Formats: sequence, structure tokens, C-alpha cells
Amino acid sequence: MSIKFPKILIISHNALSESSANGRTLASLVSSWNTEKISQFYVNNELPDFKYCFNYFRISDSDLIKNFLFNKHYVGEIKNENIKAKYSDLKDRKNWNYSKLKKYFSSFLYLAREGLWDSKWNNKNLLNWIDSIEPDIVLLQPGDYAFLYKMTLWVSDFKEIPYIIYNSEDYFLKKRNTISPLYHIYSLYYKKIVKNCFKNASHIIYSNDFLMENMTKQIQRPSSVILTSSNLEKSIASKSKSKLKISYTGNLGHERWKSLIEIGKALKTIDSSLEIEVYSGFLPQEAKKHFITENGINFCGAVSYEKVKEVIQESDIVLHVEGFSEFTKWDIKHGFSTKIADLLSSGKCFLMYGPKEIACVDYLIKNQAAWVATNKDELKEVLNKLVGSEEARKKFLDNAEELVEERHNKEKNAQKFEEIIRSVCKVSKSTENESITN
Repeated sequence: MSIKFPKILIISHNALSESSANGRTLASLVSSWNTEKISQFYVNNELPDFKYCFNYFRISDSDLIKNFLFNKHYVGEIKNENIKAKYSDLKDRKNWNYSKLKKYFSSFLYLAREGLWDSKWNNKNLLNWIDSIEPDIVLLQPGDYAFLYKMTLWVSDFKEIPYIIYNSEDYFLKKRNTISPLYHIYSLYYKKIVKNCFKNASHIIYSNDFLMENMTKQIQRPSSVILTSSNLEKSIASKSKSKLKISYTGNLGHERWKSLIEIGKALKTIDSSLEIEVYSGFLPQEAKKHFITENGINFCGAVSYEKVKEVIQESDIVLHVEGFSEFTKWDIKHGFSTKIADLLSSGKCFLMYGPKEIACVDYLIKNQAAWVATNKDELKEVLNKLVGSEEARKKFLDNAEELVEERHNKEKNAQKFEEIIRSVCKVSKSTENESITN
């Protein structure tokens, strides 16, 4: 086995790609890896990116439902780019849209999906594929379902190989105040599986310091933090524009749209010509009537990641926001948006508007790497400074540049990841040799 480039089997919801947040995060970790030494199992209905890996295996929820209803195997090994024509059903689209159903049947859906996966994922096609790739280590990027944790434990045992976890979620730490018996049944089941998986992991990589701090209070394992990376090039906005270009590129969930409206209205009181260009793939129904120019919002819809980078580079002020409701503060307490690295790298004035309790807001405050407003009064004060002064817009750029070099550098983070993989595989190989000797 080559310690330099062990064979990695990635198990995750999203495929490696440059179009989804989780896909980009995984891709940045393995960006320096030999592509022939990477294979991936994933579950979302989407086309993978063949820049980082040529060997994929996908099982989706719809595959399993067809299997369950018709007793047929609608699963397939994806080998190379030629599958784009063969697997026409793998267009970029979301897996089941659970959002409306979850509102009323959340716990039932979690249990039903777990039951479906438990009974149907372990099929001959998948086993043969895992045998054929002969992985040396598993990298798990989990979510709020237990089945990927169970699959990782099974593969590790089946192939007698170690596994590491890249964890960016805090589902294990959450406890909802609800009288639903189904919720408590699933929560106990999920946390038991997660705890077992974490306790047996060779290494755990966390997406931010705050998450690692709180998770390691519950489960002690060798761990590191690797923050999201960016390859966005620093640029200077044109001075020929008649007004400031202010942009937001990201998700509007978790009541982020409400925070954007507060910024838009505040901008209008300073200069009636100012507005926020908002680029997002989904506009919540309750936000539509408020996303108007009178409120300082110009909704531009969905664009590609390449276009997102272009918008950021053309902007004078780039925004990231979070919601302020008590539920939102609880729900995304450990959240760290993948956009943070891009905005810090952009060389543009970066304004964060959100509660100080959230991990990414706290991170920017501690490192003095962006303008931060944590309430409406601070927001008005900050916006007045930024709109009126080019010097104010440059205030935190040096700190941001240093922070990017230290913690968001793609090459450095990929190197750190590689050292973790090589170390785990070397220890595992040494242990195996000792067992044979004894």
C-alpha cells in the first residue's frame, strides 16, 4: 500500500462537485489527491464532477423505493464522464423535497427513510463495487440520518480498514423541546449510532473551532479543524461605477431573507439609489412580496458558482447574513457557511449581519476580519460608515488576507488533510503488521 496516496472511499450525501456547498468542501479536501485513488458513494440525485474522481456509485431514495415496490435493482456504478448520456436521470436536481412534509411529518419521515435504507442498501452490486476498488480508508461526511454512519461502520469492518469523519453538523448536540414520541425514538436511535461511529473513528475533522470544542466535550477522539477553503482571486472593484455594488450570494433559508430586508431598508434611508443584488436559487414564499426594490432588494435568481465568483469580484460590498429568531440561533449555533472563505478571500469590504451566538459571526469578530453588526442599531451605524467612506471599506482587508492565508488556503488545507490520511493509514498498517507478527 502506498502511504503517499492511499485509496480513499468517500461516503456522503453529495457528490464531489463545484456546484454544491458540501461537494465543494469535499473537493477542496482531496484537491491534491491522485484522482485514481479516490472513489465515492453518494445518495443525492446529482451529477458528480469528474475533475476529482472517476469512480462513483450512487443509490438514491428513489432507487430504493423502486427496488422496494418492484423488487428491482435501480442502482448503478458510475465510471467516467460517458455516463452522462447513459444516466440521464442524474441531472442536477434535488432529492425528494421534504421541506413541506417535514413540517408536519418530520419524525415519521426520518424513521421511514432509515427503515428503507436499512432493508435495501446492502446489495450485491454495491458489495462487488467496494471489493473492486479495494479502499485503504473511508472518509465519511455525514448528515442528520443514521444510515451513512452505519454504512461506514459496516465497510470499515467488512474491509478491515480505518475511517475518518469530516463533521460540519451539530445534530448530535441538539435536543428539541417536543412531546412527539417518534422524535425521541429517532433521536435516541440516531445518537446511539453516531456515538458508536465517532468513538471508533481514527480521526475526526471538524468544520470550525466552536463545533469541535462542544463535540469533544461529548466524544473524545483525535481531532482537527479544517475550515472551508477558497480559490477565489482577490480583485479590486472598478471605480467608474455610478453607485456602490452590494451583493449577497447564498441561501435564503433560516430567515436570512429577513436580515437582507433589514439591510435593504437601512440602505434606502442612507441613499435611495442603493440596493442589494441577491443571487439565490430559492426564494421562500413568505419573502416574495418583500423582495422588492422599494425595500432595497434586487432579486436576481439562481446563477452558477462561476457567476457567483464573478458577482463577488465586481462588488464593492459583499454580504453574509443570518436570521435572528430564537429558533434560528439555536438551529445554526455551530453553523459555518461555506461562503465565508470566498468573501474573506475576495479583497472586498465584507459585512456580516447576524447574532453573535453563531459560530461564523463569533469567528469574524474574534479575528477582526470583517465588519460585523449583531443588531439593528449596529447595522445602521456600520452601513453609514461603509457607504460614506472608501477608507472604512478597506479597514479589515489586511486581517482578512492574513486569516485566509492561515486558515482558508486551499493548498495548505489539502496538505493538512493529506497528512491526516497518511498518518491514519500508516498507524493502521503498522497495527496490522504487528498483529500478523504476533
